[in-house]
Amino acid sequence: MSFLKIWNYLSSNGVKPEMSFIEINRIRIINRFCIVSVFITLFYTLLLLFLSAPILASIDFAMVLSGLISFYLTRKTNYKIAAIFAFITVPLELLLINIFWGRAGGEFYFIFLYLLAYYIFTQLKFLVPIIIYLTLFFVLARHSGFHAKPTDLTTFLSPYLYYINLICAFTIVSIFLKLFTDEHLIYQHQIEEKNQLLEKAIGESIEKNEKIKILLKELSHRTKNNLQLISSLINIQSSKITDISAKKALEESRNRIISIALVHKKLYQNDQSTTVSFKEYTKDLINYLTDTFDDINNPVKIEQDIDDFTINVDSAVTLGLLINELLTNSFKHGFKNSQAKFLKIVIRKISKNKLNICISDSGKGIEKIKESDTNLSFGSKLIHSLVEQMDGQLTINNKNENTINILLLLKD
Repeated sequence: MSFLKIWNYLSSNGVKPEMSFIEINRIRIINRFCIVSVFITLFYTLLLLFLSAPILASIDFAMVLSGLISFYLTRKTNYKIAAIFAFITVPLELLLINIFWGRAGGEFYFIFLYLLAYYIFTQLKFLVPIIIYLTLFFVLARHSGFHAKPTDLTTFLSPYLYYINLICAFTIVSIFLKLFTDEHLIYQHQIEEKNQLLEKAIGESIEKNEKIKILLKELSHRTKNNLQLISSLINIQSSKITDISAKKALEESRNRIISIALVHKKLYQNDQSTTVSFKEYTKDLINYLTDTFDDINNPVKIEQDIDDFTINVDSAVTLGLLINELLTNSFKHGFKNSQAKFLKIVIRKISKNKLNICISDSGKGIEKIKESDTNLSFGSKLIHSLVEQMDGQLTINNKNENTINILLLLKD
C-alpha cells in the first residue's frame, strides 16, 4: 500500500456515507491535523531520546498519545469533540517544544491553528473560547526563554529547529489552505450541479403541471358539454310532457344541472384548473335564472353585492346548487301580488372559512323554509340538506320582506 493510499485511508477515519460534503471534509481535515501533530511530536520525542532525556521524552510522548486520542475521538464521537480535545492539547505541545529547546519556532504553528479554528467552529460560543485559549498559549510560546536541557548539542540544534519549524509551519499552512480552496471549489461545483438538477426538475414539474392543467381543462370542458347535453335532453323531454307539475320538476332539475355546468365552464375558461371566481360564477348563475324566470313586461329589480374570492370546485358546486334553489324559490314564490319586484343578493366572506349568504325579495307569500315544517318541497329539503352538508345555520325573516340568511363553513 502506497503512502498516498495510507494517507487517504487515515484521513477518512470516522467518515460515514450519510454525512454531508462539509462534514466529511472537516473530519478529514481534523484527521490530517492529528496525523501531522503526532508525527511532529514523535520527531521531537525521538530526538529527546537520542539526547538522553527520557523524562522529557516521556512528556513529549504523552503529547503523541493525545494526538492518537483525538484521532480515536473522531471515529467514535462527533468530530467537533475531537477538534476541541486537539485544540486543548496541541498548543500545550507547541509550548513544550519552545520550552525544551529554547524558542524552537513552535509559535509559528499557531497560524495554522487559528485558520483551523475559524474553519471548524462556525458558532461564536465555541470559537471565542478557542481563540482566547490559543492566544494565551501563543504569547507564552512566543516569549518563552526557558531551556530544559541547555547542552552544547541542544544549543547548537536550537537555531536549526527554529528554521525547520518555520518552514514546516508555513508549508502546513500552504497545504491546508490549498485543501480549503479545493474544498470550496468542489463544494461550489456540487452546488452548481444540484442547481442544474433542480432547475431541470422544476422545468419538468412546470411542464407536467401545464399538461395536467390542459387535461383538467379538457375534462371540465367535456363535463360541461355532457351536462349541457343532459340539460338539452331534459328540455326535449319536458316539451313532450303535458303534466304541469312534472314539467316544472324537469325544468328545476335542468336548472340544477346548468348550475353545475357553469362551474365547469368557468374552470375551462380560467387559468386556474381547480378554483373559480365565485363572484363571476354567481353573476352568470343569476343571469341565467333571470333569463329563465323573469317577466320581460314586469322585470325584477336585482341588486347584487357579492365579495370577490376564489373557491374550490367542490364548494362551488355545492354553493351553486344552494343559490340556485334559493333564487328559484324567490322567482317562483317571492313576487306574487307584488308590483315593485326586487331581489337583493348579498354574499360576504366574513373570514377565511366562513361565508354569509343573505337573499331578500319583495314577496310576502313565499314558501316558508323552516326545519319544523313537515310538508317541505323537494327544493326546500335540498336547501336544508346543502346547508347541513356545509355545517351551516339558516334563519328566515318574514315580517317586512322575505329574508333568508345562511352562515356556512367553507372547507379547504
